[in-house]
Amino acid sequence: LTQWRRLGFFDKEPVKGLEEFENVRVTSVTSGRGQTILGDADGWIALCDRTMCVHKFRGFDSKVNHLLALSQHNVLIGLGEDHGAKIADGFPSGSGIPFVKIWDLDQPSPEGGYNIICRHELYQGLHVNKVAVTCLTASEDLSVVALGLHSGSVVVLHGDLRRNRPVKRVLPPAGRGAAPVAMGLQRCRANDGSGGGSSGGR
Repeated sequence: LTQWRRLGFFDKEPVKGLEEFENVRVTSVTSGRGQTILGDADGWIALCDRTMCVHKFRGFDSKVNHLLALSQHNVLIGLGEDHGAKIADGFPSGSGIPFVKIWDLDQPSPEGGYNIICRHELYQGLHVNKVAVTCLTASEDLSVVALGLHSGSVVVLHGDLRRNRPVKRVLPPAGRGAAPVAMGLQRCRANDGSGGGSSGGR
């Protein structure tokens, strides 16, 4: 009889020294510039380097939904939930209000986090259904940040994001019955100030 030989294609070894993550509900992850960055359901963001050294800071009041680390600059972009004085219209009671935040990871803050160069309420001033964000991308020069929605629309932030002065526009779904924008949302073109992020997942 022919006997099958078991082949080990991968070497695996349990990672040690990360016991603090055992009970963490990770909701988002990204990586760049030698770091793995995790966001959790309680609003904390953890940066883990190659030596397994971990630095945590509070990014949002509650859930961190999406994270994106740029590759050419030490910048982190996040979408998460903050609590306002009251729950905004259109959001279920007890949920946070979605905010886009951009941190300069080269500028630590006195509170133990990092300098926020942009903080913007996602749906402020937009006449669209407040639905879940399904993906996030940005140009490397930070001229465009695009967020794909479950409705098939794309919210584009462009302009002077480094000075917290974004201009916002909405790209409508492509046709009737459009599917949610998936992870195929392409990396925005750096020279497209009009919001060149397009979806490959529509």
